[in-house]
Amino acid sequence: TGGYTRTVSTCCSNPLGGRQAWSGNSATYQDVDALLPASASGQNAQFRWRVGSDSTVSKTGYWLDDVQLVSSLPSCATSPPTNVDLAVTARNQRVNLPEGQSVVYTVNASNTGATSTTNARVLVPVPAGLSDFSSWTCTATGSGSCTTASGSGAIDATVSLAAGESATFSITADVGTNEQMVDFTATVTPPLGQIDSNTLDNTATDSDQIVLFANGFDDVPPNE
Repeated sequence: TGGYTRTVSTCCSNPLGGRQAWSGNSATYQDVDALLPASASGQNAQFRWRVGSDSTVSKTGYWLDDVQLVSSLPSCATSPPTNVDLAVTARNQRVNLPEGQSVVYTVNASNTGATSTTNARVLVPVPAGLSDFSSWTCTATGSGSCTTASGSGAIDATVSLAAGESATFSITADVGTNEQMVDFTATVTPPLGQIDSNTLDNTATDSDQIVLFANGFDDVPPNE
Protein backbone atom coordinates (compact mmCIF):
# COMPACT_ATOMS: atom_id res chain seq x y z
CA THR A 1 0.00 0.00 0.00
CA GLY A 2 1.12 3.54 -0.56
CA GLY A 3 3.26 5.02 -3.26
CA TYR A 4 1.00 4.49 -6.32
CA THR A 5 -0.17 7.69 -7.93
CA ARG A 6 -2.72 6.71 -10.62
CA THR A 7 -5.02 3.98 -11.95
CA VAL A 8 -4.05 2.67 -15.41
CA SER A 9 -6.72 3.43 -18.03
CA THR A 10 -8.76 0.45 -19.28
CA CYS A 11 -8.78 1.99 -22.75
CA CYS A 12 -6.94 0.81 -25.78
CA SER A 13 -5.89 -2.72 -24.86
CA ASN A 14 -3.39 -1.90 -22.13
CA PRO A 15 -2.61 -5.25 -20.44
CA LEU A 16 -2.35 -3.48 -17.09
CA GLY A 17 -5.64 -1.58 -17.39
CA GLY A 18 -7.42 -0.96 -14.11
CA ARG A 19 -4.33 -1.57 -11.96
CA GLN A 20 -2.77 0.91 -9.55
CA ALA A 21 0.50 2.27 -10.87
CA TRP A 22 3.11 4.99 -10.71
CA SER A 23 2.31 7.43 -13.47
CA GLY A 24 3.85 10.54 -14.94
CA ASN A 25 6.79 11.79 -16.94
CA SER A 26 9.93 13.13 -15.30
CA ALA A 27 13.30 14.18 -16.63
CA THR A 28 15.00 13.05 -13.40
CA TYR A 29 14.73 10.22 -10.90
CA GLN A 30 11.93 10.50 -8.35
CA ASP A 31 11.97 9.10 -4.81
CA VAL A 32 9.01 6.83 -4.06
CA ASP A 33 8.19 5.17 -0.72
CA ALA A 34 5.93 2.11 -0.60
CA LEU A 35 4.68 0.89 2.80
CA LEU A 36 4.50 -2.88 3.21
CA PRO A 37 1.63 -4.39 5.24
CA ALA A 38 2.31 -5.59 8.79
CA SER A 39 1.68 -9.16 7.63
CA ALA A 40 4.93 -9.02 5.64
CA SER A 41 6.98 -8.87 8.83
CA GLY A 42 9.25 -11.90 9.10
CA GLN A 43 8.17 -13.21 5.70
CA ASN A 44 9.97 -13.63 2.39
CA ALA A 45 8.74 -11.12 -0.17
CA GLN A 46 9.19 -10.88 -3.92
CA PHE A 47 9.14 -7.56 -5.71
CA ARG A 48 8.53 -7.07 -9.43
CA TRP A 49 8.04 -4.10 -11.70
CA ARG A 50 5.84 -4.34 -14.84
CA VAL A 51 5.43 -1.96 -17.77
CA GLY A 52 2.38 -1.99 -20.05
CA SER A 53 1.77 -0.07 -23.27
CA ASP A 54 -1.59 0.34 -25.04
CA SER A 55 -2.42 0.22 -28.74
CA THR A 56 -2.02 3.96 -29.31
CA VAL A 57 1.11 4.94 -27.35
CA SER A 58 4.38 3.06 -27.07
CA LYS A 59 7.16 4.17 -24.69
CA THR A 60 10.54 2.72 -23.77
CA GLY A 61 9.48 2.29 -20.16
CA TYR A 62 11.13 3.60 -17.01
CA TRP A 63 14.47 3.36 -15.24
CA LEU A 64 14.71 1.91 -11.74
CA ASP A 65 17.63 2.42 -9.42
CA ASP A 66 18.68 2.11 -5.77
CA VAL A 67 15.96 -0.10 -4.27
CA GLN A 68 16.19 -0.20 -0.45
CA LEU A 69 14.25 -2.14 2.15
CA VAL A 70 14.25 -0.29 5.47
CA SER A 71 12.50 -0.64 8.81
CA SER A 72 10.13 2.05 10.03
CA LEU A 73 10.42 0.93 13.65
CA PRO A 74 11.96 3.53 16.00
CA SER A 75 15.48 2.78 17.12
CA CYS A 76 16.34 2.64 20.80
CA ALA A 77 19.71 3.23 22.44
CA THR A 78 20.93 -0.03 23.98
CA SER A 79 23.46 1.75 26.21
CA PRO A 80 22.19 5.15 27.31
CA PRO A 81 24.86 7.65 28.38
CA THR A 82 25.77 7.27 32.05
CA ASN A 83 25.85 10.23 34.37
CA VAL A 84 28.93 11.14 36.39
CA ASP A 85 29.71 14.06 38.65
CA LEU A 86 33.25 15.34 38.19
CA ALA A 87 34.72 18.28 40.08
CA VAL A 88 38.03 20.14 40.14
CA THR A 89 39.83 22.49 42.53
CA ALA A 90 42.95 24.63 42.03
CA ARG A 91 45.02 26.13 44.87
CA ASN A 92 48.54 27.35 45.56
CA GLN A 93 48.42 28.36 49.26
CA ARG A 94 49.35 31.94 48.44
CA VAL A 95 47.77 35.38 48.00
CA ASN A 96 50.75 36.80 46.06
CA LEU A 97 53.22 35.34 43.57
CA PRO A 98 56.94 36.16 43.96
CA GLU A 99 58.24 37.75 40.78
CA GLY A 100 60.78 35.57 38.94
CA GLN A 101 60.48 32.62 41.34
CA SER A 102 58.66 29.29 41.38
CA VAL A 103 55.43 28.34 43.13
CA VAL A 104 53.52 25.09 43.45
CA TYR A 105 49.88 24.72 42.42
CA THR A 106 47.71 21.74 43.38
CA VAL A 107 44.90 20.67 41.06
CA ASN A 108 42.53 17.99 42.32
CA ALA A 109 40.14 16.27 39.90
CA SER A 110 37.57 14.11 41.69
CA ASN A 111 34.65 11.83 40.86
CA THR A 112 31.98 12.72 43.38
CA GLY A 113 29.26 10.73 41.61
CA ALA A 114 28.23 7.09 41.86
CA THR A 115 29.49 6.01 38.40
CA SER A 116 33.08 5.27 37.36
CA THR A 117 34.66 7.35 34.62
CA THR A 118 37.40 6.32 32.19
CA ASN A 119 39.65 8.87 30.48
CA ALA A 120 38.11 12.03 31.90
CA ARG A 121 40.04 14.98 30.48
CA VAL A 122 41.98 17.44 32.65
CA LEU A 123 43.14 20.71 31.06
CA VAL A 124 45.45 23.21 32.73
CA PRO A 125 46.88 25.82 30.31
CA VAL A 126 49.84 28.02 31.24
CA PRO A 127 48.19 31.36 32.06
CA ALA A 128 49.46 34.84 31.25
CA GLY A 129 51.95 35.92 33.93
CA LEU A 130 53.51 32.47 34.33
CA SER A 131 56.35 31.63 31.96
CA ASP A 132 55.90 27.84 32.08
CA PHE A 133 55.16 24.75 34.15
CA SER A 134 58.68 23.45 34.69
CA SER A 135 57.34 20.11 35.95
CA TRP A 136 54.20 18.37 37.14
CA THR A 137 53.15 15.00 38.53
CA CYS A 138 49.83 13.17 38.76
CA THR A 139 48.81 10.62 41.40
CA ALA A 140 45.41 8.98 41.90
CA THR A 141 43.70 7.45 44.91
CA GLY A 142 42.40 3.89 45.21
CA SER A 143 42.14 2.08 41.89
CA GLY A 144 42.24 5.36 39.97
CA SER A 145 44.95 6.08 37.43
CA CYS A 146 46.62 8.89 35.52
CA THR A 147 47.33 8.21 31.85
CA THR A 148 50.48 10.36 32.18
CA ALA A 149 52.23 10.33 35.55
CA SER A 150 54.50 13.34 34.99
CA GLY A 151 55.49 15.97 32.49
CA SER A 152 56.13 19.64 31.89
CA GLY A 153 54.33 22.50 30.19
CA ALA A 154 50.57 22.88 29.82
CA ILE A 155 48.52 19.88 30.95
CA ASP A 156 46.15 18.00 28.66
CA ALA A 157 45.84 14.62 30.35
CA THR A 158 43.25 11.97 31.14
CA VAL A 159 42.40 10.23 34.40
CA SER A 160 40.26 7.19 35.21
CA LEU A 161 38.40 7.31 38.52
CA ALA A 162 35.92 5.08 40.28
CA ALA A 163 33.20 6.68 42.40
CA GLY A 164 34.75 8.65 45.26
CA GLU A 165 38.28 8.62 43.82
CA SER A 166 40.43 11.57 42.82
CA ALA A 167 43.62 12.47 40.96
CA THR A 168 45.99 15.19 42.18
CA PHE A 169 48.30 17.19 39.94
CA SER A 170 51.23 18.89 41.66
CA ILE A 171 52.48 21.64 39.36
CA THR A 172 55.68 23.65 39.71
CA ALA A 173 55.05 26.95 37.92
CA ASP A 174 57.64 29.57 36.96
CA VAL A 175 56.46 33.09 37.75
CA GLY A 176 57.14 35.82 35.19
CA THR A 177 58.80 39.18 35.82
CA ASN A 178 55.83 41.47 35.10
CA GLU A 179 53.67 42.54 38.00
CA GLN A 180 50.18 41.44 36.95
CA MET A 181 47.25 39.29 38.01
CA VAL A 182 47.55 35.59 37.22
CA ASP A 183 44.36 33.61 36.67
CA PHE A 184 45.34 29.95 36.98
CA THR A 185 42.48 27.78 35.65
CA ALA A 186 41.89 24.02 35.61
CA THR A 187 39.04 22.16 33.88
CA VAL A 188 37.79 18.57 34.01
CA THR A 189 35.32 17.06 31.50
CA PRO A 190 33.84 13.55 31.16
CA PRO A 191 34.70 11.32 28.19
CA LEU A 192 32.47 10.92 25.16
CA GLY A 193 29.39 8.90 26.08
CA GLN A 194 29.10 10.24 29.64
CA ILE A 195 27.19 13.28 30.87
CA ASP A 196 28.22 15.34 33.89
CA SER A 197 25.20 15.85 36.12
CA ASN A 198 26.67 19.05 37.60
CA THR A 199 28.94 21.19 35.42
CA LEU A 200 29.14 24.08 37.88
CA ASP A 201 32.22 22.56 39.56
CA ASN A 202 34.04 21.45 36.40
CA THR A 203 36.23 24.58 36.30
CA ALA A 204 38.28 26.19 39.07
CA THR A 205 40.42 29.34 39.06
CA ASP A 206 43.01 30.60 41.52
CA SER A 207 43.81 34.30 41.00
CA ASP A 208 46.91 35.93 42.52
CA GLN A 209 48.95 39.08 41.95
CA ILE A 210 52.62 38.93 40.99
CA VAL A 211 54.63 41.17 43.33
CA LEU A 212 58.27 42.15 43.49
CA PHE A 213 58.67 40.90 47.04
CA ALA A 214 56.67 38.18 48.72
CA ASN A 215 57.87 36.54 51.88
CA GLY A 216 56.25 35.86 55.23
CA PHE A 217 53.53 38.49 54.78
CA ASP A 218 51.62 36.32 52.31
CA ASP A 219 50.63 33.54 54.74
CA VAL A 220 47.07 32.45 53.94
CA PRO A 221 44.45 29.98 55.18
CA PRO A 222 44.82 26.34 54.01
CA ASN A 223 41.91 26.52 51.58
CA GLU A 224 43.30 29.43 49.55
